[in-house]
Amino acid sequence: MMESWQRDLDKWLTTPPEEPESRFYCDHCGEPMFPEEKYYKIEDENLCPDCARTWLDDQWHFVTEEMAYGEEQ
Repeated sequence: MMESWQRDLDKWLTTPPEEPESRFYCDHCGEPMFPEEKYYKIEDENLCPDCARTWLDDQWHFVTEEMAYGEEQ
């Protein structure tokens, strides 16, 4: 039978360390971001890739004929 200290040692040796909590977050969704993760700086905000895609999707417009060809003479 294992002693208490042996169980504690076994648990300590076989349990991976917990990842430290990040202090860097996406300014839109609040998800933490960790080292080596990609993020986007848009309008002075730090955005995760999902929020950056959403932001970009909200920015589309159609070109009008006037914009493309100018006013007719």
